[in-house]
Amino acid sequence: MLNLEQLLEESFGIIFDLDGTLIDSKKQIIDAAQKTRLNNGLPNVDNAWIEERIGLPAQSLFEGSGDFGLELDRLVSDFRSELKKIILLGTPVLPGVFDFLEKARAVGLPMAVASNKSNELVLLALKSAKLEIFFKHIQGTTEYPPKPNPAIILRCKDVLGVSRVVMFGDRREDMQSVNQITGSFGVGIATGAHSKDVLLSAGAESAYQSFTELLLCTKSSEVK
Repeated sequence: MLNLEQLLEESFGIIFDLDGTLIDSKKQIIDAAQKTRLNNGLPNVDNAWIEERIGLPAQSLFEGSGDFGLELDRLVSDFRSELKKIILLGTPVLPGVFDFLEKARAVGLPMAVASNKSNELVLLALKSAKLEIFFKHIQGTTEYPPKPNPAIILRCKDVLGVSRVVMFGDRREDMQSVNQITGSFGVGIATGAHSKDVLLSAGAESAYQSFTELLLCTKSSEVK
C-alpha cells in the first residue's frame, strides 16, 4: 500500500508524467499529428502507430520525414502549433487524477510534472486541464534531454528540495529515468501505451491500471 504520510516523513517528492498519466491527450496528439502529416504531404499512418509514440519526443511522430525532403524541426514546429490550437479547446483529465492530487496535497507532499513535451505545451495543457495549481514545478524538455535521460526528473527533484522522488508514469521511459536516481522509485499507471507488465519489467516498483485503482491502495489518515 502506498503511504503518503510516510513518503512525506522520508523526504520524498512526487513527480508525474503528463500525457497518458494525468491527462487523456491521445486524441489531441493523434489529430495534430495527422493534420501535420497531411498538410506536409507525408504518407498516412495508422492512429495506433501514433498512439504508441505518445509520451516520446515529438520528433518520433515524423520518423522518416527526411526521405521526403522535409525538415524534422519544421514538422515538429507545425505539429506543436496544431496541438496548441486543440489544447486550448479543453484537455480531459484521466479518472482518479483529481482525487489523488487532492489527497497528496492535503498530506503536504511537494509535487511536480516532468514531461517530454516542450515547456510551453506542458504548461498550456495543465492550465487547460485546470491542474497547474497542484504543482510547485512544471518541467518540459525545452532546455533538457527527454526521458529516459533523468535530467528533467533531477531538475524537478532539486526545485522541490527533496532527497528522493516517486515518479508516476505510463511509459517504460518514466520508470527507466527515475531508477537512475538513488533512493527513488517509479509507480506505473497503465493508462497509456504500456501495460502493467511492461511497466513492471521496466523497473516500476508497482503498477496500476489507473489512479482510481491506485487510490484504493493509498493510505492517508488526513483524507478519507
